[in-house]
Amino acid sequence: MMLKPARRRPVDQPENLHPCPTRFAHAFLKRDGVAQLLGIQLESIHPRSATVSMEVRPDMISGVGLCHGGITFTLANTALALACNSNNRKTLNLSTTIQFTEPVQQGDTLTATAEALRNTGKVGVYDVRVLNQQGTCVALFRANTYATAQVLFPEVENTSSTAPVGDDLPPGAQ
Repeated sequence: MMLKPARRRPVDQPENLHPCPTRFAHAFLKRDGVAQLLGIQLESIHPRSATVSMEVRPDMISGVGLCHGGITFTLANTALALACNSNNRKTLNLSTTIQFTEPVQQGDTLTATAEALRNTGKVGVYDVRVLNQQGTCVALFRANTYATAQVLFPEVENTSSTAPVGDDLPPGAQ
């Protein structure tokens, strides 16, 4: 008797969503040295979406006197990483485009929100909007992602809490 391989469920099926993206996000950011170096803070996390923020410091200013584009990109990429990995499955960024729409100054507070436009099977498409403290969009970021079956943090796999961050915490709280 020959067994048929198990049929894989699409990533965005409810049974494939991690029950507690909050615990995943904290484990992820604890491991992410770049996010720590830049002072990136988690604002909210939900299945397939995340919001992070940071203040633009003097050491983030480029030679032209504005925030280095790589800093803005890294903030957007961190929001993407949290959103697309929120099911605790290793998901990789295949390609990205970014448009810088407004200059970013020292002292600005940037907030990046990533949301899935399409996330079925293994391939996802995410948009990230980066806003300054006035709510002005300073960058638009789009990414194509590839989901694997690999669990990132086995220690957060079995959890009973389902409360997402952001619904009950003040801004910037971790």
